Amino acid sequence: MLRAARSAPAAVVAHLERSAKKNMNSLAIPPIAEKSADSIELLRLWAVRGAGQQIILRHDAWKDPAAWGLALADIARHVARAHAQEGKNEEEIFQRILTGFRIEIESPTDKPTGKTE
Repeated sequence: MLRAARSAPAAVVAHLERSAKKNMNSLAIPPIAEKSADSIELLRLWAVRGAGQQIILRHDAWKDPAAWGLALADIARHVARAHAQEGKNEEEIFQRILTGFRIEIESPTDKPTGKTE
């Protein structure tokens, strides 16, 4: 991959070289997803100091956008459950997540930017 990019501008080559390295802050692929030929990654969310959240997603993964609502609810429950495994109250954590969600929905702290590719 990098050999073909050597004729590209230096900034492009540098980007490819950085991308080729495994990011030590990446999460592991869940074992079931890794074993399934039918699995697809739906979303990546990164917190970048000074740049906010960086997101890449498959917006068209489902025909009905309501499925994203179900996925977001599942994510919230998983986060609350993970906190519960550390001794915190799962329902209190879940309610706190919902509070943050409602606040952001009602009064967004920023406007998403980017484009589909």
